[in-house]
Amino acid sequence: QVVAWVEALYDKGHAENKDIRQTRAEIVSYCFHKLVETSRTRELLTLLDPEARKAAERMLGPSSFDFTRENPTGYYHLNLAEAGDRAICMVLQELRSLQIPRLRQIHKYYQNRTGGPRDELERVWRNVKFDGKVVPFDPAWRVPQAGTLELDFVQVTRPGTGTKPIGAGSFEDFLQNTLKPLAAAEEEGELVAKVRAKSDDFYFSCEQVYRILT
Repeated sequence: QVVAWVEALYDKGHAENKDIRQTRAEIVSYCFHKLVETSRTRELLTLLDPEARKAAERMLGPSSFDFTRENPTGYYHLNLAEAGDRAICMVLQELRSLQIPRLRQIHKYYQNRTGGPRDELERVWRNVKFDGKVVPFDPAWRVPQAGTLELDFVQVTRPGTGTKPIGAGSFEDFLQNTLKPLAAAEEEGELVAKVRAKSDDFYFSCEQVYRILT
């Protein structure tokens, strides 16, 4: 659908039209965090000419290229005045809501343990600061148009029984042809980014994680 929208605005006779180029960049930036096929977000940028792509990347901000919806656990430092960071924040809110059934299970487990009920802890949306001030999690909180949000997001759901890791052949190809060259070049940041991106499509076994680390 996004491809159709973007291509509908492409006309070789108007390829240099700045307004059309800006509109195409805006469509891609608006849809980047809303794709059903979450692993294909970066493909959207290939629909744009170089100038429009630069404009879309500026709108999305660097955080968008580190974020993976299927593996969101991590530390976030978001500038809510930036459209890309605000979109990530809203996705994190949505993902937190999707984990409510699991959170209820955890709450029930600890309430019934020996020693009596435990203090209620926020297990997903943690260590939150807004503009440098510590704030408790509030499910009714609405994302503001500006401000700096910091938090540790923890995905408490786990893969279902019978979930399979990435196949042996695909993993070996990823390890030998993608990760090892990056490790040899001491490109640790890029290596982590590649593993994170791959985890948006596949699970890893403990043995596979051990091989990545060693």
